[in-house]
Amino acid sequence: MIIDYTTYKVNKENRSFATFIGLNHHRVTVIFRGTALMYDEALIHIWLFKTFFKRVVNDKRLVHMKMSVKMLVPPREVYTKIIFQEFQDEREEAIDLSIQNYFVEGECFLYTISLDIHSKKRCVKREIDGTLSCNCMMFERKGVLCSHMIKVLRDVMDIKEFLPSQYILKKWTKQARAKAIQDMHGREIQADSKLQQTCRYRVLCSTFTKISSRASVSEKNTQVSE
Repeated sequence: MIIDYTTYKVNKENRSFATFIGLNHHRVTVIFRGTALMYDEALIHIWLFKTFFKRVVNDKRLVHMKMSVKMLVPPREVYTKIIFQEFQDEREEAIDLSIQNYFVEGECFLYTISLDIHSKKRCVKREIDGTLSCNCMMFERKGVLCSHMIKVLRDVMDIKEFLPSQYILKKWTKQARAKAIQDMHGREIQADSKLQQTCRYRVLCSTFTKISSRASVSEKNTQVSE
């Protein structure tokens, strides 16, 4: 039971103050929220009720989403070295991103993600069961979470060091090496040597860039690396 209890100009500001009071599961009185009103009119109370219940519904959705997230796994332990490095690159990019805005669409939350207000914006959709998708389509194309989805995982769902298991594709895990990968018709998929070479090249480039950055600090380090 929830009651809208409004005091009439008994505070020093001489304004009406509305509180939402109810009973918890121990039948103890609980004050949910309170707000000062500029005008004590029926329309104000109707708006207040609608706003309050909308917030309650949204809070329940958030709790349900957090509870429905599937088993979490540490990406470093399950990903191959190359895929983990690609995931790390996206995770580092996510640090600089910002959630510019969000709104509710049906039973879903939509988050607008960008580097700043002037850069290109991406939209991350969060289903009621906690499943995420992004309009950049990186996960659908490459099987690795994009920085935009990682941003929502970290800042909204408070999942930082682990990943929900539904985002770990078996073909990118260490366990996939022991078994042949098959297509939808059951035929064994042969490894693409050029693709593997490209992935190794990306990892090496990233490593050499970090080494060069450290070596360039002093003349002595530069001479040693030469």
